[in-house]
Amino acid sequence: MNNLPEYYCTKIQREIEITGSGDDQLWQNADVMRLQNMTPNNAAPVSTEVRMTYSDTCLYISAKCEDKYIYASFTERDAPVFTEECMEFFLSPSSLIRQYYEINFSPTNVVFDSLILNHRSPEVPKAKFIGLTQYDCEGLISKTVINGEMDTAGDFSWSLEVAIPFINLLGPDNIVPNPGDSWRMNVYRIDIAAEDKKQFHYAWSAFEEIDFHRPWGFGTLFFK
Repeated sequence: MNNLPEYYCTKIQREIEITGSGDDQLWQNADVMRLQNMTPNNAAPVSTEVRMTYSDTCLYISAKCEDKYIYASFTERDAPVFTEECMEFFLSPSSLIRQYYEINFSPTNVVFDSLILNHRSPEVPKAKFIGLTQYDCEGLISKTVINGEMDTAGDFSWSLEVAIPFINLLGPDNIVPNPGDSWRMNVYRIDIAAEDKKQFHYAWSAFEEIDFHRPWGFGTLFFK
C-alpha cells in the first residue's frame, strides 16, 4: 500500500488525569486524527476524532465519537467488544507488523486487550492470526463519558480517554520512546448506527475490505 498515514505525537511534561472527557488543556496541542469510512458509497453521518500525546510514563489517547445510536452489551474484561460498537487501537512498538497489541474499548469502558501474532501478508491476506488474550495491559487506565441515552436513537456522542503505561507495551530496548522514534499503528471504530444493529466501520489507515488485521497497511506513529 502506498501513502500510508503518519501521526506525530508530541511529548508533555506532566501526566493527564483520565476522566473520559478529553477536556484537559494539554489535548489542545495534540494533532487531530480523523477516521475514514471503510465502506465505499455507504457513508454514515458521524465523525470520529482521535488525539494522542505521551509523557515519560504513558501513551495517552483521547477519542470523541459522534453517534446516532450508542450500544454496548458486554460487561466483563476481555469480552468480545470488537463484535459491537467500540474503538480499537492496534499498536506495534517494535514496528514488526507481525506482532502487535490490540486494545479495544466499548462506550461503557469495557476493555479487550490482546497480543497478536499475525501470519498474514499481502500475498496471503487470509492466513491465520493468533490472539493471545491472556495478555492484560497492567496499569492501563481508561474512562468513557456518554452524552446521550444508551440503546436509543438520537444525536449523541461518547468520548474516551486512555493512559497506557509504556512498561507494559514491550518492543524496542528503550521502553519509553525517544523523540524521533516510531511505531506502526492503526486505529479503528465500529459504529452501530440504528436499532437494526447495522455496523459501519472506520479506520485511520483504511483497507478495501472490512478486515482490520492487515498490518502491512498500518500507518506510522512518530514521537516528537
